[in-house]
Amino acid sequence: MNINVYKELDYPNADEQFVKAKLVSQVGDIIRGKNLTQAQVAEATGLTQPQISNILRGRFRDISIEKLLRIATSLHHSVHIVIDQNPSENADISVELLAA
Repeated sequence: MNINVYKELDYPNADEQFVKAKLVSQVGDIIRGKNLTQAQVAEATGLTQPQISNILRGRFRDISIEKLLRIATSLHHSVHIVIDQNPSENADISVELLAA
């Protein structure tokens, strides 16, 4: 079970921040797994190296989920979005990136 610390700390847009944090974590795993430099990721994604650095260091508040998904697809991973039919108040948010 994943605990949404943003919700626990009463952050505005807690669910959005939680999804972004999970995406950033998985993107970081992809980058490390492929032994890519931030410069290589920047070139592949159209972002700058400082932007990639900030994202990977947890400074992603102003980065959209869409942009994070574009980073993943630029690194040759597919994105699957699953919407639960009957989400409960305590429903777990699941984010998973798969190799294409």
